[in-house]
Amino acid sequence: MALFKTVKKPLIRQMGSTENQSSPLRPHYTPKTAPCAAGCPIGCDVRGMLATIADAEVEGRTAEQAAEFAWRRITARNPFPSACGRLCSHPCEDNCHRSLKEGAVAVNAVERFVGDYAIEHALKFGRTKELPTSVAVVGAGLAGLTAAFHLVKRGYKVTIFESSPQSGGIMRQNLLDEILDSEIRRILDLGVELKCDCGGIDVEGLRAAYGAVIETASMETPDASAIASVIASGLLAAEEADARIRGVAGQKPAPKLSAPKERLRLEWYKEQPRYAAAAAMIAADAVAESKRCMSCGMCMGCGNCWMYCTKHGFEKVPSGRRYRINLDQCNGCGKCTDGCPSGYIDLA
Repeated sequence: MALFKTVKKPLIRQMGSTENQSSPLRPHYTPKTAPCAAGCPIGCDVRGMLATIADAEVEGRTAEQAAEFAWRRITARNPFPSACGRLCSHPCEDNCHRSLKEGAVAVNAVERFVGDYAIEHALKFGRTKELPTSVAVVGAGLAGLTAAFHLVKRGYKVTIFESSPQSGGIMRQNLLDEILDSEIRRILDLGVELKCDCGGIDVEGLRAAYGAVIETASMETPDASAIASVIASGLLAAEEADARIRGVAGQKPAPKLSAPKERLRLEWYKEQPRYAAAAAMIAADAVAESKRCMSCGMCMGCGNCWMYCTKHGFEKVPSGRRYRINLDQCNGCGKCTDGCPSGYIDLA
């Protein structure tokens, strides 16, 4: 039984001048950092969130499954998508290459939709096997809560000490309590212990009693639009504490190739107005807006590589709408690279 179905593809003549051209170069799938993720202080997988929603039908997921998967992609780094979707100054959108057409993808609105879906459906984080080491976090603002989230996800026992009567810090002035409390409660449900009304906190005493202590007061800010930077600070503090406890050097993120706008084929993308409704986004809106993502630096399953290649250098995979390279049939003509709208394919 053949692994791949025989599919007749259209004859493409637009790039016929390279029909008999060959070279020693060969195509490679080269995932590149999306400009939206590069602009996000937290480094969230914005492109992945959008693709999960946009590709739900073709990937065989229900709308509900897509919303949950998208939430899990975002909360891998940011446990406050509903809060961020309301307050963040969205530097991800400032970097979005879709702005070269009708306007950046409305990432904030999609993130808010995903975060609100999780609250409405009471989605929970998965628990991790507990380690013997305990960590104290001083301050229950969003930085402290984020640090606690990432540490408990790594298995540490975490206690947060807060001098005021409740958690949430300055962000309580800018968010509905029900939104903030829902996202905080989800973190506490992982086993994080929260102690409020602690008065003067003896930090040195905590250092003697805990494997690590994280102080977060300096990470907070009264500027609600800087919420992503606050969350990013909490994430970084958790990573540094984890490295200290394990006695290893903190890992600097490896530099990644970005997806430059010069590699995009803007004319390939259909015109589609940016979401601009004042009301909260609904599921159909989230799908439509997510489909505006140009998947910069990553495959979107458009099929151009397969269609333009006359040497059978690309094959469809058995399911979904992705392709794989068959180098044995490739002559290095470069039509696949020239025809890739998102700049995913490189020749080397």
